[in-house]
Amino acid sequence: MSFDHITDNYSRTLLLDAYQAMFKSNSWDALKSHSDKTGFQYTDEAKPLLDNMNLLDLHSGTSMAWVMSHMKKIAKFGYVGYVKDFMKLNPSDER
Repeated sequence: MSFDHITDNYSRTLLLDAYQAMFKSNSWDALKSHSDKTGFQYTDEAKPLLDNMNLLDLHSGTSMAWVMSHMKKIAKFGYVGYVKDFMKLNPSDER
């Protein structure tokens, strides 16, 4: 996946890194079932994911939460469903 729908290169790079780490750590089911009440990245289940993220040190708390929200949508709807939802909710001048 290339996240071409995201126009900002830095944001796209962070998303791609997390996406690849999700597969390496097999974290999709854990993220999909995680409650939205707390940040997934602060749970024990997230440790394998965080260990596989090459760009972890480039994140702020906000960017990590933003990336995890995208990963959760992919976990729930699949990549194609996530992109369709993103395109519907974000006008082209806000991508």
